[in-house]
Amino acid sequence: MEPSKTEKVIGKINALRKIADSTHSKAEKETCMILAAKLIAEHQLSEAELAVTQGNIGEPIDLDSESIIYESGRINQWKSELAVGIAGLNGLFIMNSHIRHAETHRKGNRYRVIGRKSDVEIALYMMVYLQSMIFDLSYDYVPGNNGGKRGVNPQRESWSLGCVRGYLAKMQAEKDAVNKAATSTALVFIGNKALEAKNAYMAKAGIKKMGKSQYRPQGHTDAATFASGFRKGQTLSVTQGLNGSGETPNKLFDK
Repeated sequence: MEPSKTEKVIGKINALRKIADSTHSKAEKETCMILAAKLIAEHQLSEAELAVTQGNIGEPIDLDSESIIYESGRINQWKSELAVGIAGLNGLFIMNSHIRHAETHRKGNRYRVIGRKSDVEIALYMMVYLQSMIFDLSYDYVPGNNGGKRGVNPQRESWSLGCVRGYLAKMQAEKDAVNKAATSTALVFIGNKALEAKNAYMAKAGIKKMGKSQYRPQGHTDAATFASGFRKGQTLSVTQGLNGSGETPNKLFDK
């Protein structure tokens, strides 16, 4: 039987990952991982579908790595929603590990994601790239210096929040379409990944119940700039950073 288009793409992804695992060249490893991530994003594939296609859904949940997707003293709403949304799209459990600065004793927020290592890597890349892109775009769509006032620009924050929600709405719709076409086995696996990671973390930590992470809502949201950001968010793609911009994940992390 002739392999389907999706099966051919998954074959390419697996081949790229094998090369990345076996090569001693850092540049070649990074290139292969970028190309694999690009194919996954372009075809809206989940790690569950890749695993089911390979007949192996046994990748363990990584409970040892401290994978931080967002960290801040005071939580910014659009960045917080972006982190939570990306975690959900990739089947990850996300929690706010509250911290206190050793010298200043000020409280801080550290969003940790837990799940399969391959899912975590994709989510961290998406967060770094999208956060950087939305921040830069907000200055293009909402120019000005906030009337000379110090602090955040409410209109720019409204645009950024709209952009995040527009992007997440588009991605969720595309994910729902993929899940609808997926096999029943993959659907069950995809739907349970975040819960499975949460239960594994709670079991290891000896926790029976967890509270809900809260963020501080921003003040007044400007409807017009929010709508502008929402429309732009529905056009965003993580593959834009891999198609002609010349930016690599390493460069993005340096920003």
